[in-house]
Amino acid sequence: MWIMPNGRVHAFSTIALAGVSAAALYQFNPNQEINIAAVSGVLSGLMLTPDLDVPAGSISQSFVRRKSGILFSLIWRIWWLPYAHIIPHRHWVSHFPLISTIIRIIYLGFLIGVITGLLSLVPGNDQIFPDIYHIVKEFALSLQGAAALAGLTLSDMLHYLLDRIF
Repeated sequence: MWIMPNGRVHAFSTIALAGVSAAALYQFNPNQEINIAAVSGVLSGLMLTPDLDVPAGSISQSFVRRKSGILFSLIWRIWWLPYAHIIPHRHWVSHFPLISTIIRIIYLGFLIGVITGLLSLVPGNDQIFPDIYHIVKEFALSLQGAAALAGLTLSDMLHYLLDRIF
C-alpha cells in the first residue's frame, strides 16, 4: 500500500530543513543576510507549498488562517482555487522543483500586482504600484532574492522527495 505524506509531515519536514539549513549556513557562510534569506525561503515553503494544487485546500490555508485571520485566509484560498483546478494534484507543473517553484512565484506575483493595482486606484495612493514593483524587482535581482529562491526550491525538493519516497 502506497502512503503519501500528509500536510503535517511536509510542514514538519520543512521546519526541520530550515533548522538544518540555518545551522549549516551559520557554520559555513559568514554573510548572515544571505543566510536569513535562504532560511526564510525554506520556511516560505510552508505557505507556497506544492500542495496548493489540491482543490480541497492545503495546510498552508490553515497557517494563513491562524496567523493572518479570516479575511486574508479567504483571499488566499480564493486566489489559489483556479491554480488548484487547472493543475492536477502532484503534476510536474506544481511539484517539480525549480520549475514549479517559479510558476508559483509568478502566480503569487499576479496577486501582488492585482492588490497593488487596486490600492493605486484609491486617491492619494497612485504611487504605490511603482513603489512595490521597484522593491520586488530589486529583491528579485539581489543575492538575497537568489538565496530565498534557492531556499524555497530546497523546500520544494524535499516535498518532491517525500512524495516519491512514500
